[in-house]
Parts: sequence; C-alpha cells; structure tokens
Amino acid sequence: MLQFTQRMRRAGAAGLVGFAMVAAVGCTPETNVTLSSAEQKGIAVSGTGKVTVTPDMGLLTLGVQITRPSVTAARDAASKSMDAIRAALKQQGIEGKDVATSGFNIQPQYDFQPNRGGSPNISGYMVTNNITVKVRKIDIVSEVLDNAVMAGGNDVRVNQVAFTVDDPEKYRGEARTKAVENARTHAEQLAKAAGVTLGKALMISESNIGVPFAEGRGVMAPAPGGMGGTPVSPGETAVTISVQVVYEVN
Repeated sequence: MLQFTQRMRRAGAAGLVGFAMVAAVGCTPETNVTLSSAEQKGIAVSGTGKVTVTPDMGLLTLGVQITRPSVTAARDAASKSMDAIRAALKQQGIEGKDVATSGFNIQPQYDFQPNRGGSPNISGYMVTNNITVKVRKIDIVSEVLDNAVMAGGNDVRVNQVAFTVDDPEKYRGEARTKAVENARTHAEQLAKAAGVTLGKALMISESNIGVPFAEGRGVMAPAPGGMGGTPVSPGETAVTISVQVVYEVN
C-alpha cells in the first residue's frame, strides 16, 4: 500500500498526476489517501457546487456609544440606553438567547492642546457596548431595527445589518451533488485531452463549508422620532460546497 499526503493549496485547479505522488491543488485540509498500487495513475480535480437561497434570518449589530466626564457616569448612561434597547427587542418577541454581547469597551478621551505643551489631559471617558441580534422572522427586521433605535436614543449605533440562513444544511445536499458533478466534468475533459478513459472515484474530500452570509454595510441610525421605517432587503445569498476528487484512469 502506498501512503501519501495531498496538500491542498489553491481551489479551482486540476491536473493529470501519478498516484506515486499526487499534488492536487485545492483548499485547506491535508488528506491521507491509501492506494493499492504505485503503478496506478489518476486525475485529481476540484469541483464547486452553489445553491442560491433567500435568507430567512436577519443579523443586527447594535450598540451605544456614550462619553461622560467620569467612567461611572459613562457606564451608567450606556447601561440605561442598552437596557432600553434590550427591552424594545423583547417587546418585538426577540428571545434572550438571540441577543449576545459582541463588544464592550471603555476608553479615556484626551484634550490635546499642542500650543500649551505638556501631556494631554483626560477630558472624559467613552463607553461602547455592542450586541448582536438574531431576528428569526425576516419580515420584521425593519421594525425591530427602528424600535431599537427609538429606544436607545441619540447614543445608539447601527454597526451592521446582514442576513443569513438559519438552517443551511438542508441546502448543502444539493450543493454537494452539484460540486461532484462539476468535478466529474473537469475530470472528463482532462481525460479526453489526455487520451485516457476515466474510471471510478478513488477519493473525495470536501471543504469550504460555511454559513451563507449576506453582509451589508454599516448604516446610520435614523433619527429618533423620525417618520417612516428603515427599508431593508435580504436579497439572496449562496450555499457553496467545494470538493476535491481523485479519479482512476484506464
């Protein structure tokens, strides 16, 4: 038995190789493959399958940013604003498990006066508190966003509005099938060009399994008390699977 290691470096390439040393270019993991004979030859290829889906869950990154003369005053004001945001989310039916703190920071603010010389003085302290919110009802994302902004007041920040798929696994089967079919097409083209006959698949590995995520730019929060809702649209995203396949040749 011949033991060798395939190290995938760059997706999308394929080649006709000897199994004594298969150097298939591809993605990330190392794959150990055991073959029955050093005399066999094969084709190593990559394939990609993509399924386009409409997101069914919104992801909001909200925060408050407050500067006060003391740490205590800044922290208390930020806590009051964040508590109001969380209460508004709860009223919208957002469960506690879908609200997570994604960042908390306290930074001194300095008064720079270069003409006076000396070290800058601390003029106050800025507290930043961010949360990530999963909105599982896609049709209320705009309403949840607006109510959170209204509750948080002028100190609220909307850092990101994005969309994803809550259960991507139900789409991955179709993406896998497409990826393998794509790899087979590549292998058949190479086999024809090389004047050989393509045989069975000897090895298949999978990579690039991630949660589909449609990222939007950060948006400015609408002014509290403003008219109308904030328009948001989930658009489309994709579930993508990549495979690397080694085929026998005759």
